[in-house]
Amino acid sequence: MALAIRRWSAEWSVTISPKADGAGPGTGVTGYRVELHGELDAASRCELGAQLTSLVDRGVPIILDLTHLSFCSVAAVEEVVRVVQVAREHNVSVSIIAPTRLECLFRQVMEPVIDEKVR
Repeated sequence: MALAIRRWSAEWSVTISPKADGAGPGTGVTGYRVELHGELDAASRCELGAQLTSLVDRGVPIILDLTHLSFCSVAAVEEVVRVVQVAREHNVSVSIIAPTRLECLFRQVMEPVIDEKVR
């Protein structure tokens, strides 16, 4: 299995760990776990979106772990929501693990998106 990718700036870092089915040599990646650490703000929005979109393009499930963030701006939340919408359009599953304070914000931002899909 490939090594985890780690990128960071002064305020935040991302670790992307591939998951494989473990069936032997040459086994393909079956998903990714993405851990974000530190502070995500409007300045990190573009790089965050690029990182997540590149994973969506691979067509495998993504687990996005936000439990290690000390701050997450509305701009960063909007970028995650945008990527989730793109993932849905490509039938890629994105699971978000977030502390309660962020979970509430994601629910508020995601409700209009979910309502539109139902109509």
